[in-house]
This record gives sequence, C-alpha cells and structure tokens, in this order.
Amino acid sequence: MKNKISVTIITLNEDENIKRCIDSIKEIASEIVLVDSGSTDNTVETAKQLGAKVYSRKFDNFADQKIMQQKWLQETGSIL
Repeated sequence: MKNKISVTIITLNEDENIKRCIDSIKEIASEIVLVDSGSTDNTVETAKQLGAKVYSRKFDNFADQKIMQQKWLQETGSIL
C-alpha cells in the first residue's frame, strides 16, 4: 500500500509565492491543505486553482493555526 502524504500550508497574502510552493510539492503530496489567515490578495483563489483544499481561519497565533490544521486533517482521516 502506498503511503499518503498530506502537506499543510499556513498562509496570509502569499499570492506571489503560493504557486511556486504548491508546484514544488504536488508530485509527492496526496493532498494539499491550505489554512488561510485572511488573505486580501489572490492566495485562496490561486491555491484552489492548483488543487489545494482551502480552509479559512482568522489568525490569532501560529500555534492555534497549527492545531486547527491538524483538526481538519483528522476529520478527513489524514492524521491518525
């Protein structure tokens, strides 16, 4: 059985970089999950066009973003 790899990315206004970031991992990732912290540029739209699953959450601190990221992955069965 092939292992599945879920890649998670936390963003805020990263439209200039998100395509390069996703392109660099899409060959090894089974899924790409982006947690956006309220971008006002095209980060979310670009990530969706590139096949990422996108969740939005107001940024309060990095640790809480990571916790929510893990929760969303657990709900989809991506993390044991």
